[in-house]
Amino acid sequence: VSNSGVISSDVTGVGTARMDLAAAGYGSDKAIFAYGDTGSNVSISNLVNNSGVVANDVTGVGTARRGAGAAGYGGDKAIFAYGAGGSVTAVSNLVNNSGVIATDVTGVGTAREAFNGTEFGY
Repeated sequence: VSNSGVISSDVTGVGTARMDLAAAGYGSDKAIFAYGDTGSNVSISNLVNNSGVVANDVTGVGTARRGAGAAGYGGDKAIFAYGAGGSVTAVSNLVNNSGVIATDVTGVGTAREAFNGTEFGY
């Protein structure tokens, strides 16, 4: 989408097709997609650069799950939280200013899925 709201043409997909994934912006010009369901829950992430280019899959980034929520915070970081693996979970994962997802932090609040987030601290 251009800065005047014009939607461009289709671009061939990059990475693994999945549903029920989460996404967040981090920094003023980058984004990250992670987790989701391909028929089974996955722990895959994809970075989006400041030109809108989606990078290849990065695998093994925390607990495989679907229905997580995500939010950018602090101007250059993000967090993914909650979702459902075999059951609903209260796990969270921080994302640093380079788009690297940290290991699981467990037991953060009430386990839930189909969760949404919004940016804060910008």
